[in-house]
Amino acid sequence: MLYITFGVILLVAVEGVFVANENYVGCFVHRINDQWALKFFSQNFTKMAPYLCLPNCQVMDQKFFGITKNQCFCGNELHSIEVPRYRCNQRCSGKQETRCGGLNVMSVYKVTGVTIPLVPAPSKGCFFWSPTERVLHKEVKKNFQVMNQKECASSCFKIYRKLFGLANGNRCYCGNQILNGNPMAKRFCNQQCQNAQYGQKCGGPLAIEIFDLVPTES
Repeated sequence: MLYITFGVILLVAVEGVFVANENYVGCFVHRINDQWALKFFSQNFTKMAPYLCLPNCQVMDQKFFGITKNQCFCGNELHSIEVPRYRCNQRCSGKQETRCGGLNVMSVYKVTGVTIPLVPAPSKGCFFWSPTERVLHKEVKKNFQVMNQKECASSCFKIYRKLFGLANGNRCYCGNQILNGNPMAKRFCNQQCQNAQYGQKCGGPLAIEIFDLVPTES
């Protein structure tokens, strides 16, 4: 088996983006007599669902992704035999109505589309912010020529976060949870984004607007 290190792009995936039944290939033998249905291990997920595996395998430019319990694999070729679909009887831990392989078998799906962050993104609200007040875990240290939702969301998307936030017109933050959530009225998140189209808002001098990072297909 080959291991390739790729970040989890779809930690925050939206299940409506990927229709499992339409892209299901079949149930294949896995880990019997050195038969691996797909050879590139991608990622473990605590709460597994088919749509979570998709983006990593898109990034790797692979044709298929496969799931066995909580493990995700990618590949361009299937290296084992197909077995009856009832053999893949493991319910996905994050989406019970779908199947995620089973004992020595893998559920295999076709890789579809290209995943990008949804913009405009759903807002979680406006919160108090200062350069020393850490509301989201990580600030993106990048020389942005233009700041707006698209630029910030794309940066956070690449480092596999669930949320992004805009502050002071020119600062971008990423995280998986709001660390210090002191809500403010939306009027405080009314600063024009740096060098962006007029009307695009990027928080305020003392405020950060936080958004859900939602993947969608381009």
